[in-house]
Amino acid sequence: MDAAERKAARAHWESKVVGGGWEEMADEDALFWDRIPVDQRAEVVWQVSRELYELAEPGSNERRLPRSAFRVERR
Repeated sequence: MDAAERKAARAHWESKVVGGGWEEMADEDALFWDRIPVDQRAEVVWQVSRELYELAEPGSNERRLPRSAFRVERR
């Protein structure tokens, strides 16, 4: 997803200035995420994770976990 697509996807997001301290900011954050359905929240988390991975490892475009990320052991 390029920058224009990411910008278009976030066009409906809202922003708010909160000046009451950490507790009020946490409350507003919780209300924001509560209004979004769970499946859409998961999609947002996945998109942000992919963007951060791309920043950390430019040019790497892995679509799933590499085999070295886990292993199965018999008990």
